[in-house]
Amino acid sequence: MNKSKIIILGAGPSGLSTAYGVKKNSSIDVEIFEKKNKVGGLAGSLSLDNDYIDYGPHRRSIQNLKIKTIAESLLKSNILIKKTQHGVQFKNRLYQFPPKIIDLINIKSIILIFKITISYLSGKIHWFVNRYASENFNQFIHHQFGKFFLNEIAKPMCTKVWGDSEKIDPNFVTQRFSMIKPFEIFKQFIFPSPKLNPSIFYYPKYGGFQAIWNAMQTSLKNNNVKINLESYPTKIYIENNKIKYLEIKNREEVVKINTENSIIVSSIPIFNLIKIMNIDNNNLLELSKKVRLRSMYLVIMKFSQNQTLPYRTLIFPEKEFIFNRIFEQNLYSRDTVEVNKSVIVADITFDKGRNFYDGEKIKKIVKEQINTLKYIDINKLESIKVELVEHAYVSPEEETRRNFQFIETKLNEIENLELIGRFGAGEYDNSDYAILNGLNLSDYLSSKISKIEYTQIRSATSQEKIIG
Repeated sequence: MNKSKIIILGAGPSGLSTAYGVKKNSSIDVEIFEKKNKVGGLAGSLSLDNDYIDYGPHRRSIQNLKIKTIAESLLKSNILIKKTQHGVQFKNRLYQFPPKIIDLINIKSIILIFKITISYLSGKIHWFVNRYASENFNQFIHHQFGKFFLNEIAKPMCTKVWGDSEKIDPNFVTQRFSMIKPFEIFKQFIFPSPKLNPSIFYYPKYGGFQAIWNAMQTSLKNNNVKINLESYPTKIYIENNKIKYLEIKNREEVVKINTENSIIVSSIPIFNLIKIMNIDNNNLLELSKKVRLRSMYLVIMKFSQNQTLPYRTLIFPEKEFIFNRIFEQNLYSRDTVEVNKSVIVADITFDKGRNFYDGEKIKKIVKEQINTLKYIDINKLESIKVELVEHAYVSPEEETRRNFQFIETKLNEIENLELIGRFGAGEYDNSDYAILNGLNLSDYLSSKISKIEYTQIRSATSQEKIIG
């Protein structure tokens, strides 16, 4: 394709990484438009009361050489090497994950192990009897871990994070859970392996996870990439399966951009993209309305002490807790939070548009529930605030993924349009995978690989196991 410019809609990890890769590979002009007043998207950080707080417990992989190289190149001296610290709250006990043998030498844990073992063996018998039947989320977990693990841990956790477990896409299940098997956990006691849970990672010393994207923004500007903040498309005009021009609204006006010799890379929500196209899109719009999205409350609690949690990130699978996870920001970097203070953040996800609790009710519920945890001193709580993330996840339901694939197939008929990202292409990814997907796309856009090679690489990446 004859291209004089690449225009990227959205400056999240996918969009930034696409631009970063293109400029490493070529001299093609690149311009980015971002609706918010900063880059980084959901992998960024917010500034609150002089603290930097991430939109979730992000980390930068050391296991992947590409990611490691980019992190070192961008962060330079602003880099920490951190050790993974996870805990799981279950049956009124906190277990380190992977668990230590010493944590399991008590009556309650021995009984729990016995139940899990019997359930695991019965699950294997159930699989043998039904091994030729198709598997959904519940059946996969039942066969891999047993019914006890399914009902007590996986199913309630799935409901809290992703939605109805009966509707989850089986392909997503194998992506997310196939790395975690009872035998693998057992091996951790003797031969710790980063495949199950990466043991070390990079994190910025200053500025929170936002520092990575700010550094990438600076690098791109130094490579003559124009990044327009508070700017977004309001109209996309298509003729003969080609985008002829865009209308972009910025802080002051609406500008028209000729795109006949440009490639448009869109990471903005696909349903918003369809709305501003001039094509007969009623069918696509109806399908996009069936794409189930998840919103998220971040409940931010500040304590008058240096540390609050025993581990950096705690998982709460049981349905008794409204939150699915709590992480401690200052345990990622002490320099992100005020001296002699600590900040913990609880995640609560729910279907976007659902009649859910308001912020004040959420504060009350979370405060009551964390007060039941023996390792948290509620008397040290100084403040509690709530931030709403309207677009947090695309639910990995089978119908949602099927609709996304159909919409993407139709939009792929537009010859100068490429889709990428969590909401742009329905990819369930963390920021490491978003970077890799952006780099893969950049290889194609800069003619380093062919369209066929890119399609194959993208397909292989979408089937990779999600780690961490």
